[in-house]
Amino acid sequence: MQRETLILEDESEFSGFVFGASTNATDEVIFQTGMVGYIELLTDPSYCRQILVLIFPLIGNYDVPDEKAVDDFGIQRWIESNKIYASGLILKKHNVPGLYGIDTRMLTKNLREYRTILGKIIMKGTDPASIPFQDLNIDNLMIQVSIQKPYIINPTGKISIACINCGMKNNQLRILCQLEFDGLFLSSDPGDPQTQYPETITIIESWITSETIKPVFGIGLEHQALAAGMKIIKLKYGNRGIIHDSKPFFSVQFYPEYCAGPRDTENLFQIFLDVIQSYKSTKSINVETYLVEQLTKHSSTDNAPLPAFYKRVKRVLILENNQVIKAINEDNVYTVVLNQSTSIPQTAKDLLSKVYPFSIIPNYVEQILRIHRPDGILLSFDEETALHCGVHLHESGILQKYSCNVLETLIQSIQSITDQCLFTQEMADIGEKVVSYEVVKSLEETLISAERFDHPVLVCATFPEGDRISGYTDNRKELISLVTSILAGLSQSLIDKSQSSIDKSKLLIDKSFKDWRKIEYEVVRKQYNNCIVICNMENIDPLSCCTDHSIVVASNQTLSNDEYNLLRSVSIKFIHHLGLSRLSALASKTTGYPLAYITVKLAFGLNLAELINNITNQTCACFEPSLDYVVIKISKWNLDKYDQCSNKTESSSTTAIRHRYIIEHLYGLTKINRWFLYKFETILKFIFTCTDRLVGAKKLFLFQAKHLGFSNQQLANCLDMFEAEVFQACEQCGIRPFMKQIDTVFGE
Repeated sequence: MQRETLILEDESEFSGFVFGASTNATDEVIFQTGMVGYIELLTDPSYCRQILVLIFPLIGNYDVPDEKAVDDFGIQRWIESNKIYASGLILKKHNVPGLYGIDTRMLTKNLREYRTILGKIIMKGTDPASIPFQDLNIDNLMIQVSIQKPYIINPTGKISIACINCGMKNNQLRILCQLEFDGLFLSSDPGDPQTQYPETITIIESWITSETIKPVFGIGLEHQALAAGMKIIKLKYGNRGIIHDSKPFFSVQFYPEYCAGPRDTENLFQIFLDVIQSYKSTKSINVETYLVEQLTKHSSTDNAPLPAFYKRVKRVLILENNQVIKAINEDNVYTVVLNQSTSIPQTAKDLLSKVYPFSIIPNYVEQILRIHRPDGILLSFDEETALHCGVHLHESGILQKYSCNVLETLIQSIQSITDQCLFTQEMADIGEKVVSYEVVKSLEETLISAERFDHPVLVCATFPEGDRISGYTDNRKELISLVTSILAGLSQSLIDKSQSSIDKSKLLIDKSFKDWRKIEYEVVRKQYNNCIVICNMENIDPLSCCTDHSIVVASNQTLSNDEYNLLRSVSIKFIHHLGLSRLSALASKTTGYPLAYITVKLAFGLNLAELINNITNQTCACFEPSLDYVVIKISKWNLDKYDQCSNKTESSSTTAIRHRYIIEHLYGLTKINRWFLYKFETILKFIFTCTDRLVGAKKLFLFQAKHLGFSNQQLANCLDMFEAEVFQACEQCGIRPFMKQIDTVFGE
């Protein structure tokens, strides 16, 4: 493996292994925190003449798309321009050098302390002094990234717009073509406008001082170009924007169309269109007022209780969940917990006012309400049992009888997510698709529906008490057996039940999606409908496998940039509509973001911007964590309770790879993403070929083992050696454990 070294201006050096082109490079060094979108990043003209550092440790997990594919407007669909612009990262095809195996956390810490810093990638055997640092601001980068002659896109658009192309990205063009509009758009570009683009500054100045005013929207460097000749400086941190007091001019330093990132601010292009249309017809519009109105339109106080209500909350009932106790106790609130588990930590018990070790049954909860008269009840911190119980208490009038308010989540939202028919209607209201289903009342109707859906299908029954039973069937025989037993159970449960209980009982048949991938997004929503996405997670096993029995990876590893941000946008849209929040202990441990604590504070009426991150005690809680590591949750299978079961039992995937199953065959059997299967195969092949003789090769062998994540004890087990012997071999090769600096907002 050939080595290269990244050398920075401050004389710090980072050594790594070569991939891509074997060549030297020198330019400005920057870093990017995203987990996806590296294909779009490399072709982004904004990164022209820059050495790009990707801090996420796993890159290349999904396929590289076809570079020649185009959309309906004839614009390249999956990349941001026609070539690789970054000076360093990957691709031998484009003669770009790359490094891997360096400490990106230490490098990023170094980079963020400087406004800009130059660097150079030096091949082994090259004298670093022979390649000087190069300041990219000296060269005219616009010539390298812009077009040589004008051209027209979407000539049939109803409104026209002039674009000054200083390195325009395909996604900017795509959004503008979709919106069909008229004015001046200043695209983002690399470099320094006050030294490199005097002609562009002159054009912009003549436009904004003209008597014939037209709306202007600038992005990135053109945000600075709107200074039109004034001096500019680069801030150490911060992404600012400008709105003119009276004229229809506005700009942003960040990239709202960023194709390797969230779509949260793409609506700035729609706002630009609205400003153009309004100004064209009325010649006046207050851009600042309109911007604020559009950017806060999802925020709502309609469903938020008055602040005075929270001051009156002195007693709270919690169903099942223990994580929220500390947050409630800080507000000196009388806390009652109904929890049938005896696993409440002793420290938590000391903070509680009262604990009832009972099952969550409406009758028990009503007795507690009658005795303690709590002002509010928290339902959304537990699984379905608490949700169904809360809905029953609301519908039966018990909560109203004891003047107990549901905190944090509206009861109507809980009803919508616990009833599949209501949920489907809610999703249709916001234009999102869900799994197809039909309500059936007999075995005959079930068989007819199954023929329409085609096997396999999912059968789900809801009982009057809120309990559910479901199962997959692969053929007609299995379906008849399952439905017959479910109908018998339903008939028995409906004896002596009221008409309302009978109406709630349903038998549904769904199109099966059991081999689909399962992705979770953890979204926090405050009372006024603003949201932040804490992280997302991916199950290694497909949908048919219970989450408790599957391996969960956070953050997701196999979604493309387009898929990742599409699902992120849908999750926020869903949360906005129903007014929900997601609570996950794994997400809290993964990111270091105290989800339960923050969600309780929000339930008591506090604002995200008002809450202080209780880890740093300096920053606010209104931020989205950015991870440079991976967290894996593996279920613990307790084999001790099974007689004559060896604790050395291996997984079926391990056995299959041991017997040389090819990955495509394994994928067909398991529907586990191929990327995970290839990773399994790499680790297992290393184990299968391990012998104590390989330790003689020492450094290369041990380095490979550590790169794959083997501890000394695991290596000792594979090699049938003592752990001390492996430790001694590592010491002789200079391979020692060390702790990287831990970020204060990370889950580590």
